[in-house]
Amino acid sequence: MTAKQVANFIAKKYFTSTQYKEFKFNNSLEMENDASEIISLLKEEFTISEQEMDNYLDEIRTTRPMPKTELLMFLTEELAKQGLEWGTREELFKILCPTQSWVKFEDSWHQWITQYTEDIRNKIILTAIQNSLGFENIFWKLPEIKQKEMIPHIVVKFIESREKKEEKSESEFVLLKPIEKDITQEQKQMIEKIKEHIQDKKIVEKELYKNIKWFSKKAENQYFLLEVLPILYENSFYAFLNKHLFPAMLYNHRDNFYIKMKEVNTLINIDDSSYEEIYSLLDSITPKSEIQKIDILTMKVSTFRKFKFKGANMAKDELFDILTESIKYYNHIYQNTKPYNYYPAINLAYMLKLYGEIIPDSQRFKEYDIEKIYQSVKESIAQDKKGSKDAKFYATMSDFEFCLLLQKKDFTSKIEEGLERLQPSKFLIERPLFQMIWFVNLLEEFSKQPNDKLIESYYKAIDIFERHLYLL
Repeated sequence: MTAKQVANFIAKKYFTSTQYKEFKFNNSLEMENDASEIISLLKEEFTISEQEMDNYLDEIRTTRPMPKTELLMFLTEELAKQGLEWGTREELFKILCPTQSWVKFEDSWHQWITQYTEDIRNKIILTAIQNSLGFENIFWKLPEIKQKEMIPHIVVKFIESREKKEEKSESEFVLLKPIEKDITQEQKQMIEKIKEHIQDKKIVEKELYKNIKWFSKKAENQYFLLEVLPILYENSFYAFLNKHLFPAMLYNHRDNFYIKMKEVNTLINIDDSSYEEIYSLLDSITPKSEIQKIDILTMKVSTFRKFKFKGANMAKDELFDILTESIKYYNHIYQNTKPYNYYPAINLAYMLKLYGEIIPDSQRFKEYDIEKIYQSVKESIAQDKKGSKDAKFYATMSDFEFCLLLQKKDFTSKIEEGLERLQPSKFLIERPLFQMIWFVNLLEEFSKQPNDKLIESYYKAIDIFERHLYLL
């Protein structure tokens, strides 16, 4: 959402159209340039609390679409994240509006792509963009929360489609390619049944094995596999995914960055998987953007850390060695991201906090300041809070976890509010939950003088996450 959108939305709660015009005139304000100031004056004029403000923002996200130029910005950012490259605005225009004249729309495109204006009224351009990216006209009108949820899927399909077209244009053997068929009505019914009973593992597994024929490595099953994958993944059906779904995917799908990352996470959550297996899979992924590179490197370190901590009866010296190595690697990734990225940073902060709590007298790593690290990644946290549903969750939770590590007061209540607002899947909730349980267990096992306040705040947070997990 934009400041102009927020200002207009709040103003309608308190003013008629005429009163709003008078309010702006009396305060010498113009919407184009003074939207943020209008919001501040409205908050002051009507004593709008932070909670009321958050409620208004949530109402906008769930009931109003993004302004079209803001939506265009999110689409182009996602294209860049997925590794699509362009050099100039003209090149981007030709990707999104291939049938239109650059000379005719050059000035307008500059205003749209820089969000100088908020709306795109030209129906020819809107139609060109939606035809190029392959979404329906209704997408422009969906609520912001739904638009952001759909953007990654739209972009991934668009890039895969572009790659297929490039392959077709280059290949003389296109007719030999196996035909991938749409999902059948019978498959759709099965997917709906799984969704309906997703909380009952026995019913879901019975349904999956009853239709095991669709989990075979055939072109005709691929669209079905792509549809059922996120449902099983978000609800932690790791054993079935590893044994049946991933092996059934053809290479052109299985080699996709996001599918490979899901396969990595699946292996991490299976007890008998090996470090070598997970590392080699991560090593086989070719990142198409800087963000993807950061994700892969950070997961390599986290996988190393997880398997090193897996052994029972760990000696204290061994713990220090693992923490030292983890700090070194996480810091290397963190220091080489600009702007600083919160994903390696929050993992670095956990390692530093553990080391400092378990060996409070040590001078090692004293040059690191978790508060400074937190401040340095606020930009990347803020950016992902505007992104897809998953990105928004990870950014929000990392924000919360930094505050827990820094022992900021009365912060656990904000975790509750965040989970209520984001409504994450089981898979997403388990990520920070498992990290927090692991952190507290090590503190209690190895600290000579445990930090009771820190541990207590973590137990409160863990309780909140477990209650939300139970309610799913």
